[in-house]
Amino acid sequence: MELWNVETRQRKVTYQVPGGKVRALKFSPKDTLFLANCGSVVDRKWKGTVTVLNLTTGQPQGRFEDSELSAWAFSPDETLLATPLDDYCITVRHLATQKTLAHLKAHTWKISALAFSPNGKHFLSASIDNTVRLWDTTSWKELDLLRGHMGGVTAAAVSFDGKFLATGSIDDALKLWDLSSIPAQELLSLRTAPHQPESVLLSPDSSVLPLNATSENTGLRVVLLLRAPSFAEIDAREKAKRQERTTVSGNN
Repeated sequence: MELWNVETRQRKVTYQVPGGKVRALKFSPKDTLFLANCGSVVDRKWKGTVTVLNLTTGQPQGRFEDSELSAWAFSPDETLLATPLDDYCITVRHLATQKTLAHLKAHTWKISALAFSPNGKHFLSASIDNTVRLWDTTSWKELDLLRGHMGGVTAAAVSFDGKFLATGSIDDALKLWDLSSIPAQELLSLRTAPHQPESVLLSPDSSVLPLNATSENTGLRVVLLLRAPSFAEIDAREKAKRQERTTVSGNN
């Protein structure tokens, strides 16, 4: 694994990480840690290894075996790492002590995306079981269960201010949720067909949704930039719907 300076285009350092082929890489929020997700076939079974490197010292900060290659998340202060396991559970570890703080078991199928809220108070997990779950990071108890997708949830991202959540699914839908109160409310749903979401982000002002997707027609991967309506537009739309329902109910 090699680390490069993007300005000079020069290689800075080469790291040796165990576990087989490097399948995915990720910087921590403050760019002081670096995660390498590797995997290999052992006795006809896939074995995953997550290695966390300290970029200042170049030394391993932690190494965890039997982790899925699908998702992982650093806490905003870089003290915690959440990784999914083969049994559809999620393990949250303290990186400095290597201590397991929580073992979250609620999903019934593969974990596809994990994310901490920017303030670190909440933790989100998305799964192929069609759901997203919201957890409290103090008690590690489940706070909310988000249902709405008709297929497995493959992508999830929290906005920069922590107020909104974007989710993508194999049902060819991209949904935006309001996280400002619990239970979370679905704000809008955008059709992505013929593109199936794989990962999603929110722009800093939550107005643009960059979407990494696979075309169902060609099988090619594409990047889409979708415009999310402003929240003033969403509020106006919801008020119009409520007024229409009230009018219909009054006429009956």
